[in-house]
Amino acid sequence: EDEAQENKIKMKMVEKNMEQQKENMEHFKSLKIEAENKYDAIKQKINQLSELADPLKDELNLADSEVDNQKRGKQHYEDKQKEHLDTLNKKKRELDMKEKELEDMVNRRIAVDMILKMADSQRFRQFILLTPQSMSK
Repeated sequence: EDEAQENKIKMKMVEKNMEQQKENMEHFKSLKIEAENKYDAIKQKINQLSELADPLKDELNLADSEVDNQKRGKQHYEDKQKEHLDTLNKKKRELDMKEKELEDMVNRRIAVDMILKMADSQRFRQFILLTPQSMSK
């Protein structure tokens, strides 16, 4: 009889423990379901954002491509501008040289005219003119 009483107490303790474990299982099951629902909601939001982001990515890629194209165009025109400026500077230097040559020729012509005028006014004198070779041009 004592053993039966002891077994009943043990059985009640085991049943109580099982009931507690069952409650714990239900609690963890509800936590699991809640976590799965949150996961599904987050996954759905990620998919929605991904669908919204895809066209934006395409637009961004198109904009990047356009920027690169504009940079190449700008570089092309900057190179052309530099080329034209270099040509203009070269032509300006050539013009400056031509102006100096012309000024030198005019000065030489004036000097020769003055010498000839003086030689003409003093016909009885003899003149020896020494000129550089480049003056014969």
